[in-house]
Amino acid sequence: MQSEEFLLAIAQVPSYIPGGERSFWKLIELLLLVVGFLVALWLMWVVLRWIIGKLAATFRRK
Repeated sequence: MQSEEFLLAIAQVPSYIPGGERSFWKLIELLLLVVGFLVALWLMWVVLRWIIGKLAATFRRK
């Protein structure tokens, strides 16, 4: 019973946002875009650190 009320509350979220359902989905789209951008930046940072570490280890040996 509790989960049905929770799902109903989630389904009604767009009605609380000015502009209705369309602006709600635009907001979700923007949120996903920002999160995706941050994940891409983090992945680039991790890969660059890995490459720099490999290069540094290679030059330390020589």
